[in-house]
Amino acid sequence: MQNGIIEIANHGYMHCVKGRHLPRLFSSNRNFHREFWDWVGIDTHKEHVEKSQELISRYFGCQPVTFIPPGNVWTQDTEKFAAANGIKYLSSREAKCPTGKKSNGLLYIGDNKICAFHDRELILNGIGWIENLIKPHSDKEIITVKELGSLLEKGLL
Repeated sequence: MQNGIIEIANHGYMHCVKGRHLPRLFSSNRNFHREFWDWVGIDTHKEHVEKSQELISRYFGCQPVTFIPPGNVWTQDTEKFAAANGIKYLSSREAKCPTGKKSNGLLYIGDNKICAFHDRELILNGIGWIENLIKPHSDKEIITVKELGSLLEKGLL
């Protein structure tokens, strides 16, 4: 964080639709593990963006500027609330989030040039897993999404 190697991004407040994410006996609950669906109330989008920004800022001592929506699901309203809360970049799948596009005050950064991973993968697979993930890219400079966004904004990429 402080030395620029790791960027703390906002990945939502609950990562799920409260009350609907619980395990089911004969069906999947996967769709309910994305909290920013268009059928979730707009007030919930606003509250979750605000609360997640506040909690992350308080805990880590820095305000996230990158938003990575759980399950690559978000709405125009989610974008507006994110921008209003200090988010500058939205990172997701390239097909849904084409790098360089601007929307509702956010700069999109797709995943074409990103080694994306979830903290859960690091916990499950250990530090060797992330070392193997980045090893094929050791001949390149490794930067954060925030740094990539800054270069795009300056027209350097």
